[in-house]
Amino acid sequence: MYPYPLENEVNDVTLQYKNPLREESHPELAPDFPYKQIDRDFSEKQMGAPWHWHTQLEIFYMEKGDLLYRTPGKSVLFSQGTGGLINANVLHRTRIHTGCSAVSQKIHIFSPSFLGEKESRIYQRYMLPVLQSTQTIFPFSDTGNALVRSSFLLTEDVPGYELKLREVLSQLVLTCCESLSQQQNVPVRQTDHKLLGMIAFIEEHLNEKLSVQDIAGSVYISERDCYRRFRSMLDETPQHFLQSMRLEKACQLLTETDLPVHEIAARCGMDSSYFTAVFSRSFGQSPSTYRLAGFL
Repeated sequence: MYPYPLENEVNDVTLQYKNPLREESHPELAPDFPYKQIDRDFSEKQMGAPWHWHTQLEIFYMEKGDLLYRTPGKSVLFSQGTGGLINANVLHRTRIHTGCSAVSQKIHIFSPSFLGEKESRIYQRYMLPVLQSTQTIFPFSDTGNALVRSSFLLTEDVPGYELKLREVLSQLVLTCCESLSQQQNVPVRQTDHKLLGMIAFIEEHLNEKLSVQDIAGSVYISERDCYRRFRSMLDETPQHFLQSMRLEKACQLLTETDLPVHEIAARCGMDSSYFTAVFSRSFGQSPSTYRLAGFL
């Protein structure tokens, strides 16, 4: 595992969520072509993406810098020139690696149905083993890295673009499926609905004073079990996760609204003076200075 100091936990890009469970929304995916490309740049201002998940598969390539992907119970560092696949329905977040001032990556987001409908032999033989496996991250080999790099050279003006794109994505998914076939007795991945429930509860009650007992009680488990799930799945305590979410929300309100700082503090469950102290310690600048920088 890679440790993360609190002050670097919340410098995140802003994502759009479909629900309090932190499912990322991708409304641009059309039924007849459920795919989109994302070009994402990180810097000292935005050091990564916060915890989120999506029903789509994610294939990415590192154009510049090093990026650390975290999923429950796993951390993988991807360096420049490498890529991988993040499985569908997997909680994950990213962080630029220590020493990198900037990172650029390209991302394919697509529905599994883009490569084969559920009733098809393609889906059953090649998609389903990947989707159901406990492997959350699939780093690519040198051959896969070259393939994913070439996939981002395709543009919509290329004749047969849609078919060529689907072909290269299918090849990349096939490499993941083949890696699973070499493993013995691969277990089926189970979603921790209790953890997702606690995340949703925190999201919905950020403006309130919350204790670990409140968080655990929201899904009818003990505090001890609450600590265990957060530590084993996210490698952090419930309190750490709560504060990260509050500061993440504060950053969003500071840059996207003109609400006064004391109102933002209240919406994030903190009094004004404590909020300013925590924010300044985490970001090295006051909320007002952060807001000003966001509009420059």
